[in-house]
Amino acid sequence: MLQAHVQTIHESFIRRLEEAVKAEGEKREQALKAEREKREALKEALNAERKKREEALKAEREKREEALKAEREKREEALKAEREKREALKEALNAERKKREEALKAVSNKQDEVLMVALKAEREKRAEEREREQAERELEKAEANNKYECLKNHLLEVEETTMDTVGWIANNVSHRLFNLSHEN
Repeated sequence: MLQAHVQTIHESFIRRLEEAVKAEGEKREQALKAEREKREALKEALNAERKKREEALKAEREKREEALKAEREKREEALKAEREKREALKEALNAERKKREEALKAVSNKQDEVLMVALKAEREKRAEEREREQAERELEKAEANNKYECLKNHLLEVEETTMDTVGWIANNVSHRLFNLSHEN
Protein backbone atom coordinates (compact mmCIF):
# COMPACT_ATOMS: atom_id res chain seq x y z
CA MET A 1 0.00 0.00 0.00
CA LEU A 2 2.83 2.37 0.83
CA GLN A 3 4.48 1.45 -2.43
CA ALA A 4 1.24 2.17 -4.31
CA HIS A 5 1.00 5.52 -2.54
CA VAL A 6 4.64 6.36 -3.41
CA GLN A 7 3.97 5.21 -6.97
CA THR A 8 0.90 7.51 -7.16
CA ILE A 9 2.90 10.48 -5.78
CA HIS A 10 5.73 9.73 -8.21
CA GLU A 11 3.35 9.53 -11.19
CA SER A 12 1.65 12.78 -10.06
CA PHE A 13 5.07 14.46 -9.76
CA ILE A 14 6.18 13.19 -13.17
CA ARG A 15 2.89 14.35 -14.75
CA ARG A 16 3.23 17.84 -13.21
CA LEU A 17 6.87 17.97 -14.26
CA GLU A 18 5.95 16.98 -17.84
CA GLU A 19 3.18 19.61 -17.85
CA ALA A 20 5.61 22.26 -16.60
CA VAL A 21 8.21 21.25 -19.22
CA LYS A 22 5.53 21.26 -21.92
CA ALA A 23 4.27 24.71 -20.80
CA GLU A 24 7.85 26.04 -20.73
CA GLY A 25 8.45 24.62 -24.25
CA GLU A 26 5.28 26.25 -25.55
CA LYS A 27 6.26 29.52 -23.93
CA ARG A 28 9.73 29.40 -25.52
CA GLU A 29 8.22 28.42 -28.88
CA GLN A 30 5.88 31.43 -28.73
CA ALA A 31 8.80 33.70 -27.81
CA LEU A 32 10.84 32.30 -30.73
CA LYS A 33 7.87 32.73 -33.05
CA ALA A 34 7.44 36.36 -31.91
CA GLU A 35 11.19 36.93 -32.41
CA ARG A 36 11.02 35.42 -35.93
CA GLU A 37 8.07 37.66 -36.79
CA LYS A 38 9.93 40.67 -35.43
CA ARG A 39 13.00 39.79 -37.54
CA GLU A 40 10.85 39.32 -40.63
CA ALA A 41 9.25 42.72 -40.03
CA LEU A 42 12.72 44.30 -39.67
CA LYS A 43 13.87 42.53 -42.84
CA GLU A 44 10.85 43.84 -44.73
CA ALA A 45 11.49 47.35 -43.41
CA LEU A 46 15.13 47.11 -44.43
CA ASN A 47 14.21 45.84 -47.90
CA ALA A 48 11.65 48.62 -48.30
CA GLU A 49 14.24 51.22 -47.23
CA ARG A 50 16.81 49.70 -49.60
CA LYS A 51 14.33 49.80 -52.50
CA LYS A 52 13.43 53.38 -51.66
CA ARG A 53 17.10 54.41 -51.65
CA GLU A 54 17.78 52.53 -54.87
CA GLU A 55 14.86 54.30 -56.54
CA ALA A 56 16.14 57.63 -55.25
CA LEU A 57 19.62 56.84 -56.59
CA LYS A 58 18.16 55.79 -59.93
CA ALA A 59 16.15 59.01 -60.14
CA GLU A 60 19.25 61.03 -59.20
CA ARG A 61 21.32 59.24 -61.87
CA GLU A 62 18.65 59.85 -64.51
CA LYS A 63 18.44 63.50 -63.51
CA ARG A 64 22.24 63.79 -63.67
CA GLU A 65 22.35 62.07 -67.06
CA GLU A 66 19.67 64.41 -68.40
CA ALA A 67 21.63 67.42 -67.12
CA LEU A 68 24.82 66.13 -68.74
CA LYS A 69 22.96 65.39 -71.97
CA ALA A 70 21.45 68.90 -72.01
CA GLU A 71 24.88 70.42 -71.34
CA ARG A 72 26.40 68.34 -74.15
CA GLU A 73 23.63 69.36 -76.57
CA LYS A 74 24.07 73.00 -75.60
CA ARG A 75 27.81 72.78 -76.20
CA GLU A 76 27.27 71.06 -79.57
CA GLU A 77 24.82 73.77 -80.62
CA ALA A 78 27.34 76.45 -79.63
CA LEU A 79 30.07 74.69 -81.62
CA LYS A 80 27.74 74.37 -84.63
CA ALA A 81 26.89 78.07 -84.44
CA GLU A 82 30.60 78.86 -84.16
CA ARG A 83 31.34 76.74 -87.27
CA GLU A 84 28.57 78.50 -89.20
CA LYS A 85 29.96 81.86 -88.11
CA ARG A 86 33.44 80.85 -89.27
CA GLU A 87 32.07 79.69 -92.62
CA ALA A 88 30.24 82.99 -93.07
CA LEU A 89 33.45 84.87 -92.22
CA LYS A 90 35.37 82.71 -94.69
CA GLU A 91 32.88 83.45 -97.43
CA ALA A 92 32.96 87.16 -96.62
CA LEU A 93 36.76 87.11 -96.68
CA ASN A 94 36.79 85.25 -99.98
CA ALA A 95 34.30 87.73 -101.49
CA GLU A 96 36.35 90.64 -100.24
CA ARG A 97 39.55 89.07 -101.54
CA LYS A 98 37.99 88.67 -104.98
CA LYS A 99 36.84 92.30 -104.95
CA ARG A 100 40.28 93.49 -104.07
CA GLU A 101 41.94 91.34 -106.68
CA GLU A 102 39.62 92.77 -109.36
CA ALA A 103 40.31 96.31 -108.14
CA LEU A 104 44.04 95.64 -108.17
CA LYS A 105 43.96 94.44 -111.77
CA ALA A 106 42.19 97.63 -112.88
CA VAL A 107 44.66 99.99 -111.22
CA SER A 108 48.10 100.88 -112.53
CA ASN A 109 51.41 99.50 -111.24
CA LYS A 110 51.96 102.50 -109.01
CA GLN A 111 48.55 102.22 -107.55
CA ASP A 112 49.13 98.48 -107.36
CA GLU A 113 52.12 99.01 -105.08
CA VAL A 114 50.17 101.38 -102.82
CA LEU A 115 47.21 99.03 -102.75
CA MET A 116 49.48 96.04 -102.11
CA VAL A 117 50.95 97.76 -99.07
CA ALA A 118 47.47 98.65 -97.84
CA LEU A 119 46.20 95.15 -98.60
CA LYS A 120 49.12 93.60 -96.80
CA ALA A 121 48.45 95.78 -93.76
CA GLU A 122 44.75 94.86 -93.96
CA ARG A 123 45.57 91.17 -94.24
CA GLU A 124 47.90 91.38 -91.29
CA LYS A 125 45.22 93.21 -89.34
CA ARG A 126 42.62 90.57 -90.28
CA ALA A 127 45.06 87.78 -89.50
CA GLU A 128 45.68 89.30 -86.08
CA GLU A 129 41.92 89.69 -85.62
CA ARG A 130 41.34 86.07 -86.66
CA GLU A 131 44.05 84.90 -84.28
CA ARG A 132 42.48 86.93 -81.46
CA GLU A 133 39.02 85.53 -82.27
CA GLN A 134 40.45 82.01 -82.43
CA ALA A 135 42.11 82.52 -79.02
CA GLU A 136 38.80 83.78 -77.61
CA ARG A 137 36.95 80.74 -79.01
CA GLU A 138 39.57 78.40 -77.55
CA LEU A 139 39.23 80.14 -74.18
CA GLU A 140 35.41 79.82 -74.30
CA LYS A 141 35.71 76.18 -75.25
CA ALA A 142 38.15 75.55 -72.37
CA GLU A 143 35.82 77.32 -69.93
CA ALA A 144 32.84 75.25 -71.14
CA ASN A 145 34.85 72.04 -70.77
CA ASN A 146 35.94 73.13 -67.27
CA LYS A 147 32.33 73.80 -66.25
CA TYR A 148 31.31 70.42 -67.64
CA GLU A 149 34.08 68.64 -65.69
CA CYS A 150 33.18 70.52 -62.47
CA LEU A 151 29.52 69.53 -62.84
CA LYS A 152 30.46 65.93 -63.62
CA ASN A 153 32.81 65.74 -60.60
CA HIS A 154 30.19 67.27 -58.32
CA LEU A 155 27.58 64.76 -59.45
CA LEU A 156 30.02 61.88 -58.92
CA GLU A 157 30.75 63.15 -55.40
CA VAL A 158 27.01 63.32 -54.67
CA GLU A 159 26.57 59.74 -55.92
CA GLU A 160 29.52 58.52 -53.82
CA THR A 161 28.16 60.25 -50.69
CA THR A 162 24.72 58.75 -51.29
CA MET A 163 26.19 55.27 -51.70
CA ASP A 164 28.24 55.70 -48.48
CA THR A 165 25.08 56.72 -46.62
CA VAL A 166 23.18 53.70 -47.94
CA GLY A 167 26.04 51.42 -46.87
CA TRP A 168 26.19 52.96 -43.42
CA ILE A 169 22.43 52.54 -42.91
CA ALA A 170 22.52 48.94 -44.09
CA ASN A 171 25.48 48.20 -41.81
CA ASN A 172 23.76 49.90 -38.86
CA VAL A 173 20.55 47.92 -39.39
CA SER A 174 22.57 44.68 -39.70
CA HIS A 175 24.34 45.41 -36.41
CA ARG A 176 21.03 46.12 -34.72
CA LEU A 177 19.53 42.88 -36.01
CA PHE A 178 22.63 41.00 -34.90
CA ASN A 179 22.47 42.58 -31.44
CA LEU A 180 18.76 41.82 -31.13
CA SER A 181 19.30 38.18 -32.09
CA HIS A 182 22.08 37.81 -29.48
CA GLU A 183 20.14 39.55 -26.74
CA ASN A 184 17.31 37.03 -26.98
